[in-house]
Formats: sequence, structure tokens, C-alpha cells
Amino acid sequence: MSLVVTESAKSDYQPTSMGLHQAVLVDVVDLGVLETPWGDKHKCTLVFETDELDPKGIPLRVSKRYTLSLSEKSNLRQDLERWRGKKFEPKELKNGFDLESLLGMNATIYVAHRLSEDRLFANIQTILPPAKGKDGKPAWKAMAVSPFYKRVIERAAAA
Repeated sequence: MSLVVTESAKSDYQPTSMGLHQAVLVDVVDLGVLETPWGDKHKCTLVFETDELDPKGIPLRVSKRYTLSLSEKSNLRQDLERWRGKKFEPKELKNGFDLESLLGMNATIYVAHRLSEDRLFANIQTILPPAKGKDGKPAWKAMAVSPFYKRVIERAAAA
């Protein structure tokens, strides 16, 4: 069987706007071991739905790719510690941390834009705990995962 490829139609991709957004983690995607300039690394992606909607009313999504590591200087560990509002305990580091335990957890994310080859990309710059008001209560109503998103692992199982 041959594999034929053609030029794709122009995408209707709408990037999340720059700035702070309320978000909810909707997926943790294991990308496996990928080649990098620094050797083969096990990678994963965290996917968030944001408080911003497309014209059809579907939450815009943004994601961030990480090396699957909790070493002290790793981006994943730094983002998780900021998001959780606490450092990892030695026991958590020794036993491992289940990223899927964060599914459905709310966050405040800062989205930055990057222009590449005539296309604008939205990238998560940082992940923080949900915003709180002056009274210490959440500033926003908690977000739930929308019915529009199907996890990558569920899509693969259905195929």
C-alpha cells in the first residue's frame, strides 16, 4: 500500500492570546524517547484547555513539552513546584510522581507568542496555582475539562 501526501489546506488554528489565563489540565501525553541535540530523551506533553473560546465556543488549548525528569534543574520540576505551590519531598522524588494525578487540576498559565515561518504559536511560559483574590479565595470559578477534548491515549485505543 502506498502512502500519498499532498499539501494541507490552510489551517484554522487560533492561538490562545498572550497573557495570563485560567486553565485546566486535560491531558498528559507520553511522547516516548525522542532524539534531541543532547541525546535521546524521554519526553511528555502537558495539554491545557484555557478560559478563551474559539468562535464555535470550544476552549482553546495550549501545551508544553518536557523532558520526563524531576532533576532539580528540569523545567518539568520547576513548573510543577510553582504550580503545586510547594517543593517536592524526598519521598516523592524517590517513589516517582504520577503526572496523571494532575488531570482536571486548575492552574493559571502565562502564554507567550512566537512567530515561526509565517505562523504564530502560543507557548506556555509558566504554570502557576489558580489565582486568588484579596480574600484568599479563588479569583475564578474552577474550570472543568470540556466535553470537546478526548485524551490522546483514548484516541489511540479507539483506532
